[in-house]
Amino acid sequence: MLQTLLPSFQRDDQPKYTPPLLVPLIAAAEKGLDLRPVVQSITVNLGFDSFMYGISTSLRPNQETRNFVFTTLPAEWVLHYDQSAYLEVDPRFLCVLETRLPFL
Repeated sequence: MLQTLLPSFQRDDQPKYTPPLLVPLIAAAEKGLDLRPVVQSITVNLGFDSFMYGISTSLRPNQETRNFVFTTLPAEWVLHYDQSAYLEVDPRFLCVLETRLPFL
């Protein structure tokens, strides 16, 4: 089952360089603001219509695994995706099981 994961922000030291694209995201995180609007803006600026980041408690997720997702997609779609078990047949998900690199 997919569960909503609310990110929190902790930073011990200041990086020497922050890409300008990420400055609004870091500022929102530092203020404890909702990150979805900022992530959506960054996503659109990069030419995409949605963003999704997922993490699992297992290398090969199954029914006993906990999966977490952060996305700009509507909650209704995430619920439908989960209830329809699309994770088991989604070729994008199957592809990322083989690499740690982002899938575009």
